[in-house]
Amino acid sequence: MKIRVIAGLFATGVLTGACVLEGVSVGAVLGFIATHAARVGEAASVLQVAIDKYRASETGLEKVKVLAEVSCHFRTHHPDEMGYLREKLAEAGVSTEIANAARKLADEKCKKQAKVPENTL
Repeated sequence: MKIRVIAGLFATGVLTGACVLEGVSVGAVLGFIATHAARVGEAASVLQVAIDKYRASETGLEKVKVLAEVSCHFRTHHPDEMGYLREKLAEAGVSTEIANAARKLADEKCKKQAKVPENTL
């Protein structure tokens, strides 16, 4: 426990020192970190719900629809997190065939909303 506190204080000191040297306020850096962490947390939450729905789905079509929905969500709300999405779906055991079918459905479903290249899940 004491090691974590000391490590946290050390990290805070290093961050503060770097900010002072660079002329950036600590509040701005911490605000950026907090905002970005919230977005990543929200993306992880959405993905976990989708994986749970995927596992509960009984047919391949239902699985494809769930993955297309989460892909569309990531394309519109978290376009920089598409690599994270692909990685976590692979870890969850999503087959290549289902992922490709979901990608095609997502391409059609949210193509107008998306601002990322085609063929990304």
